[in-house]
Amino acid sequence: KAPEVEEAKAPEIVEAKAPEVEEAKAPEIKEEEKNIDLNAIKQQLVNISREVFNVDDIAPQFNFLLSNANALQTVQLISKIYEEFSLDLPLTVMRESASLDEMSQFIWENQHNSILPVQKEEIKGGNCSFYCFPDAVGNYLYLSQLVRKLPEKQPFYTFEPVGLNEEGPLTTIEEIAEHYIDEILIENPKGPYILGGHAFGGHIAARVAQKMFKSGHRIAYLVVIDSWFPTIETLAHYSGWDEVNWIVEISKYLGECIGNDFGLSVEKLIDVPPKYCQEILCDILHKSNVLLDVNDIDKGKKYLELFKANMNIIYNFSKTRLPIKTVLIKAQDSSNASYSSKKDSEDLNTWGWSSFSSEKVEIIELPGKRASIFKELKGKDLAIKLGL
Repeated sequence: KAPEVEEAKAPEIVEAKAPEVEEAKAPEIKEEEKNIDLNAIKQQLVNISREVFNVDDIAPQFNFLLSNANALQTVQLISKIYEEFSLDLPLTVMRESASLDEMSQFIWENQHNSILPVQKEEIKGGNCSFYCFPDAVGNYLYLSQLVRKLPEKQPFYTFEPVGLNEEGPLTTIEEIAEHYIDEILIENPKGPYILGGHAFGGHIAARVAQKMFKSGHRIAYLVVIDSWFPTIETLAHYSGWDEVNWIVEISKYLGECIGNDFGLSVEKLIDVPPKYCQEILCDILHKSNVLLDVNDIDKGKKYLELFKANMNIIYNFSKTRLPIKTVLIKAQDSSNASYSSKKDSEDLNTWGWSSFSSEKVEIIELPGKRASIFKELKGKDLAIKLGL
């Protein structure tokens, strides 16, 4: 008989486990050092409050809610706290941390990065709706080009511009962000969210992302398209501009977007009667697929007013970097490249967006100018970056 041979058994395969990594801890701060810092912050807040409320007798136990502060004083207080501490203080903190003692604690914790919410779990873009904001003109129809680059079943939403109604455009980044946050939360209160925007819309998306993140909402990605990170701007560039200047400016802007030089200049329009200037404006808006009816002069005027308001926005962004994954889509020959390089010397390659996110900024760089950015964008590249 042949000797019995034991049946060979496959070796047991033990599933490899990733080594446990201890969560990084912030360096311990001695209680004595913390108290010194807190006392200094309290004194700064006392000085600010004395100035805002125009009273001398204010103690650190002063309660903001019990002070009967009006709206102007609230804005002044938030503004001065930003100037002093480089901290964008949410109104929720003003309500929940009403005393100067509590505010000083909030500021100290923020300075030591121990209060900001953290997105602990990995969020995949395929589980999220994509909310995208249009440019300074408010033309959202062209974003259909972006939709065609996304997977067929990817939920995508954009917004009609704020300001084409009788009430007129909003004039601060905070008002615009709050308006869009309300709309997003009505449609999707739970998230997580992909937020994005083209040019000026990228600035809106960034502010919406900051505010929603600090309120505890989960942001999967911020997608900024041909958009530099906004810094604190002044209105000096546009001061003293009349209607002709603005018509020329919007023609240049839209010309870049569609790849068409309208050939307008202040010199060419300076002696043209206002009625004909408005007709020229409507013709440009119509050719740029913004204004459907070339004869709708009133609608054309509203688009121009919206453009003025958006271009005159002063940005007052928080300097705290947040762990929000950011994707920058930029054109190699975009007019933003030279503009942003003067403003954001810290990281020219990311057009300053490394100042926004503590995560590595992913970049999709495309050939051509702003007008060709959606044409050159490969849907597969974007899907990979967003985990779709």
